[in-house]
Amino acid sequence: MNTDQLVANTYPLTASGINDVMKDLQEMPPFELKAEAIELAADFKGWMAAHFELTAKQLLFLNGIDEATTTLTAQACSFALANGLPIYLEKGVKAMIEEEKPQMKIIRALSNLNANSGSDGTFSVGGYVTIQISYVSK
Repeated sequence: MNTDQLVANTYPLTASGINDVMKDLQEMPPFELKAEAIELAADFKGWMAAHFELTAKQLLFLNGIDEATTTLTAQACSFALANGLPIYLEKGVKAMIEEEKPQMKIIRALSNLNANSGSDGTFSVGGYVTIQISYVSK
């Protein structure tokens, strides 16, 4: 599968959608997978928009994520992708509030990624990335 074919296949931004994208990407030849990981790190927001079916509200939120959060999320996801480590999505339910109080949407990138290298040239990587999307009342 080449990158052009993958971009044509977009998935919903759900836990299963992320699993499907990761499965497709892991089937790529190593050089294509590395290129995807580099693209994800360089343009996280564009990469997300190209691989997931996002509503206008989701795109607006994505484009409004601050640079520090974007950078951390992009680097962690890129490392996980390049090394075949899992990326999870935990999406909270938007509560129905009778009083029409506005809700704030929050994104968190959490990871326990690790890598080590030995003087004999051996190395190992481990861990995972979890992207949490939640809602809180203001």
